Parts: sequence; structure tokens; C-alpha cells
Amino acid sequence: MLHETQVMEGTATHASARVRLIHASAGFEGVVLQERMSLSQFLLALAGALADEHPGIRRTLWGAQQRARQAPNPPDALAAWLMRHIGDAATEITVGGFGSASTDDAIVRFLQSAIERSPQGCCWTLYGENFDDLPIAAWRARRLASEPSTPSGAAVARPSSEAAAKAPGALATLFATGDRSELLTLINRYGFALIESDEAHVLYEAAMSLPEASRRTNAAVQTLLAMAAALEGQTDVAESLFLNAMAVAVDEIERSHVRLRYACDIMRRHRLDSVELLEANLALDLPGALAVASRSAVAAAYALAGRADEARTAANAALAGVTGMDDEALYARVLHQASFVALCDGRFDDAERLAAESRARAASIGLYETAGGAASVQYNVYFDVKEDLEKTVEALRFLADCGAKCGSADKQSYALTAAYEIEVERGDEAAIAALEAELQDFDVAYGLRGTDEVVLSSQALQLAWNGEFTRAYAMLKGSAERQSEPGRRARRWAEAALYAAASFNARASEHALQMAQHHIALGDPSNANRTRARGFVALTLALCGRTAEAQTEAAEAMGEMSRDRGRIYALAALSAQAAGWSSGTNAGSDVLAGLETVRTRGLGGIARLIEALPMDAFPDRTSRELVA
Repeated sequence: MLHETQVMEGTATHASARVRLIHASAGFEGVVLQERMSLSQFLLALAGALADEHPGIRRTLWGAQQRARQAPNPPDALAAWLMRHIGDAATEITVGGFGSASTDDAIVRFLQSAIERSPQGCCWTLYGENFDDLPIAAWRARRLASEPSTPSGAAVARPSSEAAAKAPGALATLFATGDRSELLTLINRYGFALIESDEAHVLYEAAMSLPEASRRTNAAVQTLLAMAAALEGQTDVAESLFLNAMAVAVDEIERSHVRLRYACDIMRRHRLDSVELLEANLALDLPGALAVASRSAVAAAYALAGRADEARTAANAALAGVTGMDDEALYARVLHQASFVALCDGRFDDAERLAAESRARAASIGLYETAGGAASVQYNVYFDVKEDLEKTVEALRFLADCGAKCGSADKQSYALTAAYEIEVERGDEAAIAALEAELQDFDVAYGLRGTDEVVLSSQALQLAWNGEFTRAYAMLKGSAERQSEPGRRARRWAEAALYAAASFNARASEHALQMAQHHIALGDPSNANRTRARGFVALTLALCGRTAEAQTEAAEAMGEMSRDRGRIYALAALSAQAAGWSSGTNAGSDVLAGLETVRTRGLGGIARLIEALPMDAFPDRTSRELVA
């Protein structure tokens, strides 16, 4: 390796540069580029080199790689994933071998993006004979890189496979050395144990090096490939691979491993046939960890199926079974699934407690999929039940960070758009601007348009604050029927109806009202979006002079919910007050009081909307003013 004094001599004058360039021979400590090295192999070596400081990188590497395949620029998506793990921690990354081997273009693009994304505390030392593949001139112009220097003395060479050898376990060693003769034996023995460990990426690379016939007849490999296909959104491919894995399993233990992972995958899509798969596992005498994992998973499946008593019993049995086991990852997963069961069962304090413990345990070992799932439970408790917006936004921020660290665009999109919607409803313009910038960066990185669709409602609301009702209506009118469920469709149509009425477009408002009322009739009365829709319908009816209908709509909305749901109840109450003011049955002071109530409930953005509504849209009320 290069002696420390030699490195310091070469870089002392460039200590502030993020990238240190050293002309030296390859074969020193760090990640060494090799001939025909793929990006996947490079990342495997990099994860091993950073494992002590950032263990989460290795644990999430495999999933991040599979998900990055969906991005328009996979190396850039992987660079973003790496930097979320490094964060603000002071980190030294050393890469060598430049110029002595032909460097894969994907590696070059990854390094360029990662270096340019690096925070100040992340320093890169690049060694090699030349740096012709890298944009050194541009980096130097931006003061990111030092002038290339040559250290005094000679470098002491080390075997070039050292970085790859840092990957743990016998499987990694065999894969790194190119010995395929024993790979299949080791995969047969340890494959299922590795699938959800921090060596899944090693298993995947090793499996892909096997002949197709060997891959097709190995249950662990087929299961891993099925999970990879699911992460890439190829659900039909995943289904076929899971079924084949069950068919080629050599015994019921292997088949139970496959059933567990197959059931967990389809459960994410709310498929209730997951129950049957997991019940088949419960009928067997399975070893401890597999039995506990199966019982915990079936508890979540029962909860989805509305079988609350069975879900509670299974979750309690899984919690009892995992206690005392030396398996922190399994413990975190069981806690998460138990928190979901409690949430579905209406035991919200239990859901909050279990989710908090799951989140802490999972995050401490880099299990960000599970930590993010626990944060999602917290979000539901804090937002829908306890109406604690500060804790809600914190949970969403944590969920977005977990999504970034496991390379999940879906988790990031879900969390960022939900946080954006909350901040717009609160009317917090500084928070809105920050989230808009983050969403824009996110869309550019992942090439997603889905976030635009989700935030349309929030963007339309901001237009309405400034009286731009025609633009707000135009933004929403074509999107309502694309919403995922009746409550959301009803809400989107109701918002469109209000904006159309406020822009004096009676025909469009009437059509949107009818569509909103149609979806309200189809929806679940406990659905918060449906209740919001009724509030907006009442406001629209009042704006159109149909005050009796407006008061009836608002009263029915209030009657369907508990006063404990303060935010939504306050919105419905304000709709009733506005309708009463429009009809002349109450004073403007009632509406002003209602506006103050929704502000204190975290709906300042809705208050701004109502204040912006054109008073002269109310028939025969053109001279009235909203005063106490």
C-alpha cells in the first residue's frame, strides 16, 4: 500500500479538494478496477470496502441493483442510493487501477455521478496510470479535484482480488476466485439463509454464473430470481419463477421457504391467496425461525383478509416465538407485521409501540425495507388517528430516507408526495418549496411521471389560493377517474366541482358534482377522502346557491364520523357554517371561527382556499362581506 507520508506529500496542497488524484501503479488497498469488471462486481467490492463504516450498503445492495434497472440511468440511480447511505458521515473511498484496465462505461458513469453527489465530508482518492476516462478537467474547473500528483517512493503492491475477497463467506470466496465446481453445493446448502441476509448480492452474482439448467432446477436460485423480478415490477415473471421454485424444491422445508417468500410478495399486492400458502406452512413441523416467520406472515395475511381474531392470535404467537431468538432481523420483521395487525385491528397504541420498536431495531442493522414498513404504520397512526402532523411528517421523511437507502423509487414517491400534500394543506410555503425541489430532483433521477399525477390536487389548491380557479379546474378535470379508489375519485371530482363553480363554469361544476356524488355513494363511509369529498361538495352547493342541499350534505358528513377525527370533522363543520352563512341563517363570525379552527387543525391551506372563493359567486349575495 502507499505509505501515509507518500500520500500526504502528493496531496497536501489539495486538502480541500473532494477528489485526490494520484499517479501510482495499481495493486494497493481499496477497490481495484480489473479487466472486464462489471458495475455489479465493482459495487460488490465497494460494499465490502465500506462494510465497517456503512453496513447498510451491503445489506441493501442487491435490492438497489434490481430496482435501478427500472431507472432511465441505472448508474446514476445507484450513485444516489450510495450517497444516501453515506450521508454526512466523514468517509474515505479509495479506487485504483485507472488506466491499467479497460473500465466499463457504467462504472465510469457511476463514479462520476457519485463523486459529484458527494457531500463535503466524503473524500475520494483515485489512483492509476492515467484518468482519461474521467471528466478531470471539468472537476478541476469546479474545484472538485486536485492536480494529479506522483507520491515519492514506490507503491507496495497487493493482490488485486483483495477488495473482492472482503465480501464475506465461502460462497463469496469461491465466486471471487472463479471456482464454480463447489458453488452449486454451497447454494443448495445455504441459499435460503442468504436470500434475506447482507450476502444476497453475492448469492445473486454466484447464481447468475451457473449454467441455465442449474439455475432452473434450484429452488433457492429460482426464488431469488422471482424476488428480483418482483422488485423490477415484472409480476408475471415473478409468479412463474415462484411456482417453478415450488415445483423443483427437493423437500417440504425448501418448499416452505418458497411459499413464505411467494406469499409475502403477493401480499404486498393485497392478494388474499397468500393465506392459503402460509397456512400450508403452519400445517408442517418447521424449524424455529421458519415457523416463526410463517406465523408472523400469516398474521398479516389474516389482517388483510379481515380475520381479526386469527390475525391477533397468530401475531401474538409469533412475538412469543421470536423472543429469545438470536435473530435481530427476524425480530424486527415480526414486530413490523404485528404492528400492522394491530393497526388493522384498531389497537392504535399497540401499533404505534410495535412499529417504533421495529423501526429502531431494523434501522440499527440496515434493514431499511422493514424499517420503512414500520414507518408506514406510524404514518397511518399519526395522520389518520392521532392527527399529529409533526410526527406524521417525520415518519414520512424517515420512510423516504429508507426508500432511498434500499433503492426504492416507490417508497420515496409515496413518502414525498404524502408529505407534500400535508404541507400544502397546512399552507407552509417554505416546506412546500423544499419538497417541490426534492420531488423535481426525484423525478429527474427516476424518470417517473407518477408523482406529477399524485401532487396535482396540491398544485391546484395552490392555484386556488391566488384565485386562479379556471387553471385549477383545468388541472384536475381529466385526472379524477384515474384515481385508485372511490374515495379518491370522489375527492378529486369534488375539488374540480368547487373550482369550476368558483370560475363561474356552471355546466362543468354540475357534471363534476354528479360524478363526485356517484363515487361518494360507492365509497366506504369511514374513508377520509370520501369525507373530504362531501365537505367540498357542500361548499360547491353553497357557492351555487343550493344552500339547503349544502347544509344537508355537510350535516350527513359530520354525522358519519366521530369528533375525534378533528381535522376532517372541522372541514365538514366549516362547510356547514359556510352554507349557513350563504343562506343567511348564521353570521359571518361563525365562518371566521370555523376558519380559525381548521387552521389550528393543520388545514391552513384549506382556510386560504375558502377565503379566496369569490363571494359574488353566491347568487344574491354580491354585497355581503364575511365580517364578524
